[in-house]
Amino acid sequence: MNKTNQKKIARNWGYEKLVGIIQLVNAFEKGIRSTHDLAEYLNVTETFLRQAIQHYKEKYGTHYEIDTCIIYFEPHLGIIKKF
Repeated sequence: MNKTNQKKIARNWGYEKLVGIIQLVNAFEKGIRSTHDLAEYLNVTETFLRQAIQHYKEKYGTHYEIDTCIIYFEPHLGIIKKF
């Protein structure tokens, strides 16, 4: 494995630890909607948050379903609660 791959693996690990899927759902349930507020809630920069969302788009595609929620990564971050 080359250094570029190692760096990507490390970055992706950081995205998932600091901006986890469950953390996104928890923020949504607390009423947090703006990128600025979400980054502040997660204690990351807005740039890091955007990069994390890009990582999830690459990993899952346009959306990801977990429990009763669908998390959309495109055209912008959004979460819908299923009933």
